[in-house]
Amino acid sequence: AEIKKPALLEVLPYTVGTSSYYPKTVFRERVAKFRPDVGADIKYGVTSNFTLDLTVNPDFAQVEADPEVLNLTTFETFYPEKRPFFIEGTQILRFTTFGGDFGPGLFYSRRIGKAIAVEPPPGGVITDEPRSATILGAAKLTGKTQQGTSIGVLTALTNEEQFTFRDSLGTLHTQLAEPRASYNLFRIKQDFGGNSNVGAIITGVSRDTRSPAYASGADWNVYFDNSTYRLDGFFAHSQFLTTTDERREGNAGKAHFGKVSGNWLFDLSTDFTSRKYFINDMGFFFSPNDYGANAGITYRELEPGEIFRSYRISPSIQLRWNYDHLTLFQVGELDAQVQLLNYWSINATVTHSAPAKDPYEPFFYGAYNAPEKLTLRGEVQSDIRKSVIVDVAENITLDRDGQHTFNTGTTMIVRPVTSMEYQLTLNYNRERHRTSFAKVITDSVLTFAPSSPVALFGIRDIDHLDLTLRSSILFTHELSLQIYNQLFWAKGQYKNFSVLPPSGDLLPYTFSGNVDFNRTSLISNVVLRWEYREGSTFYFVWSHGRQFFQRGGYGTDFATNVDNTFLAAPDNVYVVKLSYWLNL
Repeated sequence: AEIKKPALLEVLPYTVGTSSYYPKTVFRERVAKFRPDVGADIKYGVTSNFTLDLTVNPDFAQVEADPEVLNLTTFETFYPEKRPFFIEGTQILRFTTFGGDFGPGLFYSRRIGKAIAVEPPPGGVITDEPRSATILGAAKLTGKTQQGTSIGVLTALTNEEQFTFRDSLGTLHTQLAEPRASYNLFRIKQDFGGNSNVGAIITGVSRDTRSPAYASGADWNVYFDNSTYRLDGFFAHSQFLTTTDERREGNAGKAHFGKVSGNWLFDLSTDFTSRKYFINDMGFFFSPNDYGANAGITYRELEPGEIFRSYRISPSIQLRWNYDHLTLFQVGELDAQVQLLNYWSINATVTHSAPAKDPYEPFFYGAYNAPEKLTLRGEVQSDIRKSVIVDVAENITLDRDGQHTFNTGTTMIVRPVTSMEYQLTLNYNRERHRTSFAKVITDSVLTFAPSSPVALFGIRDIDHLDLTLRSSILFTHELSLQIYNQLFWAKGQYKNFSVLPPSGDLLPYTFSGNVDFNRTSLISNVVLRWEYREGSTFYFVWSHGRQFFQRGGYGTDFATNVDNTFLAAPDNVYVVKLSYWLNL
């Protein structure tokens, strides 16, 4: 039989209709609109090793919604990428720094077409708003030569976004929400010596109303002695201009050496980030201005014995400082994991944190003298080969100031038949007597800062529940249904207030305001996919959301919160999308 050559050109045009309904709130008028749109995805085989992917006005309505989270820290929440165009070829474009193999790093694709949240001026009411930056188009070239050189090039353009609001006099205004932007990346990596490699990356972001921002880096991953030892790391540089045309440049780097083969393993690493290191225009990083070292040793047995199929035990230490001469972390940890002969796994971790200076808890309004802390974690997971898988984890945190936090996480995966999968995840967090940042205040009575912002702390109690159900049903090879549901509930109260002086030891403070919170939300996402002909699909997507929020309300029970959520007017978005595959 004649062997069919691979397709050199595939075109996938699509048409989509979106109906959005958002209820009236204190800050927003009711929104009801229909938006038709068209676009296309194109794949071209430049050579047998390199592929060019193009997308024009892409639509990702079929992608699962992001979960609601409780984030009371100064750090941004990291959400993984889910959009198909940006997932494909990730192994070539990826440049991780301090995260795991999948990020974060110098390229965080979710910056492209990012979510937008706008607020009206005092007394104003939003009449129309964008939910994310519109991607006008993107192109991506990825591949690997026969000599082992991986190359990735990406460019994307997002449109200017505006929102409209009505002021207290009824006058309608238009305001910029996000400028037009161009995102660009070049990545190269060379394999050598078997499974070793060295690479480099350059990224650049240009916006209409701001100066360009650039980042570059080099990384290496080298194995020695028949892959017994590994030396890896990176060095990165960032550069951008502030609004006052001040050039800000920063650097970051990491070097790691370890033994990765055999029964006895070890890890040694050191890293740093300078004060002005900033990559978040196109990358992702939590906070600069620190340096540290890690050391760990592991003993493992991979051959089954009389009781265990395998086991490992790993003690480690972590030390961290910043360039203000503060000790940020002095952490010791002991981690152990075993797999039983029946393929069940058990993991236990003990972590001890010595007293340290914490600039993150007060949102960098000073440095808090964090107390000694002990964290215990245990996890049990059943045989992952079975049709029913259960994972239960418990975290307990205690500190010298009286904090006691209990976090329980349970996941159950059920596969009654090969064409169905249901995943139920329950996380419950109960936090009591935790000394925590509440808000920033200015008070002339405070002699150490009569006119400057000061961090207000309180003793915080929190109850937090996250219940998520994912369902995947494959009716036929062409017809499938995916359902995502999340019920989220979080409430917190603050009492016994204090303020943070330069010494870092909290001073009692009388505060009559209310920073308690109580919120509940329900998110649903339903995606029906029908491949009506080879490569061509029809999607019906329904996104539904309800929210209830009140300032205060810590005494409100869970059942009342759920009732109030269902009484709230919902957000509803309906999408019909049709694509047609052309193999040219």
